[in-house]
Amino acid sequence: MSKTYILGGCRTYIGKKGRAFRKIPVEDLGAAVISRLCQDHLCENGTLLHTPDMLIAGNAVGGGGNIARLAGLKADPICQVPSMTIDLQCASGLSAVLTADAFIKAGKVDLVLAGGMESVSTQPKRLRSANHPLYDEENPAYSAADFSPDAFGDLVMIEGAERTAEEYGVTREELDEVCLQSHKRAADARDRNLLLGVIEPAFDSVRDEEIREKMSPELLARMKPVLPQGKYIHPANAASEADGAAFLLLCSDRFLALSGIRPIAEILSAAQISADPNFSPATAIPSLEEAVRAAGHSMENMDALEMNEPFAVISALFARKYPELLDRYNRFGGALAYGHPFGASGAVLLIHLLESLRLGNGAYGACSVPAAGGVGVGLVLRSLTNLPHCGL
Repeated sequence: MSKTYILGGCRTYIGKKGRAFRKIPVEDLGAAVISRLCQDHLCENGTLLHTPDMLIAGNAVGGGGNIARLAGLKADPICQVPSMTIDLQCASGLSAVLTADAFIKAGKVDLVLAGGMESVSTQPKRLRSANHPLYDEENPAYSAADFSPDAFGDLVMIEGAERTAEEYGVTREELDEVCLQSHKRAADARDRNLLLGVIEPAFDSVRDEEIREKMSPELLARMKPVLPQGKYIHPANAASEADGAAFLLLCSDRFLALSGIRPIAEILSAAQISADPNFSPATAIPSLEEAVRAAGHSMENMDALEMNEPFAVISALFARKYPELLDRYNRFGGALAYGHPFGASGAVLLIHLLESLRLGNGAYGACSVPAAGGVGVGLVLRSLTNLPHCGL
């Protein structure tokens, strides 16, 4: 069985809904990153020397169809690459990487582009058929898919986060504290240009738009709950919908031997779990722990940790369970600060994990994403950037 290696990763800036990328189709966001990765790792003087065997892209709220193929066709110079699109909602981008990993380990392919892309700014509205039991003649349009038989509607994810916070007895103060920390770390990473090397500044975008360096306890205390009867979830401790794309270039050991290219990391393990869909944020920690166990390690062995935080309750639960690991967790801030481009977030997370390991001279890292419907996805990797011979 082949091993899976990572050659590099890249993302766009993350744009606020209706702002920098408001008129950029999702496939164009993806194409910009795909082109950059190919130019950086597979081209010489603009000529493609190594053609990927496959392109796998996550997407959650696009207009349907095979958007991965559309992005590939727009991404000079890789238009001949077979492509497929994955929808696992928030975990789509990381699931694309897991799928690529499985194809490589099975010996079916040697070089794969995997990640995700999202544009909520250009998200189409959906209409239920009049034959559907949930059809509402007065309000037939909707934006959120149905995630379980007994949970549907555009507020279902917020309701799940509210329910999770109540179930675990998380306080509003705990939620606001992790929110402040997320923005503080993101602002610091931005001001120190820590992520500049993995960002493609396409479409004249110049910054991650959601980071609020002036976020304060006083501002958070004034926030009103989103739900009419809610107590916990307010606009600042829930991640904003966002636009963006992120991809990684994965390969087999056979490709490394033939090309002579050196990798930056090796994927050690992956995990997927399912749980009660009414408490989907609660899948973040178990999927992370399962991936770490599958790699034969403990959480304490991880030099860097990343979890997607569409809601602050996820980071608050991590802070409760692993307070001694908080200095390794989401070092550049999380989705509360950057925003949440659904289909891309998992790949963004993985790119941040790689940079956290590189800058911190770390060896092992893990990340996870909880997804709508009560699904969690996790991954563990070993960084090779700090090893003289890349461990090969």
